[in-house]
Amino acid sequence: MERVSLIGLPAVKGITPHKTWFGSEAAILVVLAAANIRMKFLRQNILSILIMCLAVLSVIMSNSVVSILAALFGLTFWFFIKHARTSSIFLMGICSSVVIVLVFISMFDIDIFQILLIFNRDSGLTGRGYIWGTWLEVIQKRVLIGYGYSGFFGNSIDAPAYAYFGRAGSYMPPNFHNTFLDVTAELGIIGLLLFCYPVACSLIRLWRVQSDFGSILLSVAVALLVEAMGERTFLHHTFLPTFVLFIVIFYSSSIYIRQCRTDHRSGNTWKTSS
Repeated sequence: MERVSLIGLPAVKGITPHKTWFGSEAAILVVLAAANIRMKFLRQNILSILIMCLAVLSVIMSNSVVSILAALFGLTFWFFIKHARTSSIFLMGICSSVVIVLVFISMFDIDIFQILLIFNRDSGLTGRGYIWGTWLEVIQKRVLIGYGYSGFFGNSIDAPAYAYFGRAGSYMPPNFHNTFLDVTAELGIIGLLLFCYPVACSLIRLWRVQSDFGSILLSVAVALLVEAMGERTFLHHTFLPTFVLFIVIFYSSSIYIRQCRTDHRSGNTWKTSS
């Protein structure tokens, strides 16, 4: 049975295979619902509020801590990007938020592990500490190109992962529970760079343009990247965040192409920077 959620009920996974998938999709809906309330894509305010409440409740009921954090970061980022148009104000807001949290923790002597207990998590982050600890040893054998897609974790006892986790006689993890660690293990440093470069260029381009739709996509992408720190968020071909990531890249690319065409027609030099 899944862990009990924050409201005392079993964690919900909906129609998805796992509660993390349900929480991730709910986190996306939270950001979209908040943007809808602000920009009023749906004219009915009551419907917008109901969607927002449903999205927040879904994230909580998933009991996925990374999804809850993703929703909070996505909402915070969207708020700053809509109300702080300059980079300096945005960075000041982020820095001041971090300082406030650190001061709050120090003043009230808050134990981080006690916060984890609220979410029914142990100090080892439900095994992530041990899994992440083996990552460096894993990639040292194939630093550049990795083990191939799904080549490290597999259903067969011949999978390389069994040499690290199968010998413990405990739960066999399906992945490293961190997208970037998984990408490096499967595709190596080269694959990690090829994955991160287009994503980074797309986010920078959306940040510079700051259109309404671009701001929403940017906030959703930030939420998913936060979740990627604690889960295998991307590169699941049936997983919604992978589809959303493609939309972010394609939309950003369309902005770049339009910019190049405009510069070409006006006689300016094409801008090849990100």
